[in-house]
Amino acid sequence: MWLRKFPLELYCIVVPAVLFLLFIFFDGSKNTVPLSGDLIVLLSVFIASIACYVVLKSLWLVAHKHSYNVVVKLVVSGIVLVGIVSLELVTLALSTLYLFAHQSVERVTEISNWYMMLDKKIFGVYPAFFIHSISYPVFLEMLIVYSYHAAFLLLLGVLVFAFCMNKKVFRILILSIFISHVLGYACWALWPSIAPSEMYRLNILNAPISSDIQASVENMKLSENLTQEIDKIDSFWIDPAGKLLSVSTNPSMHIVWAILVLYAAMSLWRPSGYILVPWFILNMLGTLFTIQHYGIDIIAGLVLGVATVYIVQKLLRYEERIKPYNYLYIADELKQDIKNIYNYILFK
Repeated sequence: MWLRKFPLELYCIVVPAVLFLLFIFFDGSKNTVPLSGDLIVLLSVFIASIACYVVLKSLWLVAHKHSYNVVVKLVVSGIVLVGIVSLELVTLALSTLYLFAHQSVERVTEISNWYMMLDKKIFGVYPAFFIHSISYPVFLEMLIVYSYHAAFLLLLGVLVFAFCMNKKVFRILILSIFISHVLGYACWALWPSIAPSEMYRLNILNAPISSDIQASVENMKLSENLTQEIDKIDSFWIDPAGKLLSVSTNPSMHIVWAILVLYAAMSLWRPSGYILVPWFILNMLGTLFTIQHYGIDIIAGLVLGVATVYIVQKLLRYEERIKPYNYLYIADELKQDIKNIYNYILFK
């Protein structure tokens, strides 16, 4: 059947994304939020980069009298790639903002307290507060905080590197990012909670806090530098207008992203693990150190990250038997061009 010849991205990204965007469009809700300027800039840079490569490569092909079919194949591949990645990014952003705009304070308070109770039962303490029961050297504080901040940038960097060098790893990444978001989104919608820092340290919902939790908050030993860093993170997630509640705590996507970075980077170059495994541990500590996650979030993030990679690998193995259309022809060409440039420089 000809429908089976389309790649997994059509069924796992494009179709769900289009359906969700249509749902938002016809929902008629007044609680809509525009895309952030950062995302628009990121998309613009991505589209401009692909467009520049396609134009330059096409001109080179025409100048060297290659078949116009090759040029058309390259242009179509670039358009499809831009469409899939742009649709994925826009859907991830809009779906998250849509969820944030449709939350009940009572429900969020209930689930946040429930997660605190689970943390206490599982760990015997409140991990996000207990980790600050002692003071740390400033360099260690900053190392952990910056490791936490680095998750998205490292994911972006690995994506670019995989696109240039190994399209299979690139496909695993873009499929895993979307699928993990969908699975995580279901958890956020069913069990919405905000970060411990917002819920208990700042108490932005003005909810009653148990004496046990309040004592743990008051016993934290936060340095001035660390307090400023945590305040910066909180200010990013807290909506001054009070219309949005950032309920994407459990599972922790920072943990999921870290697993994807570790898996992809070590698939591309195994020695990278010597650097990324310590970073992975610091990032995991950072989710608690920045008071942005409950202990249970880490467990859920680990399960989701590993499960997503496993699912995507299974799907791609099944797809290999079908031999679908190669929409990443542009990646094959770019990889070959990089090799040619490298060989030219090396053996000039």
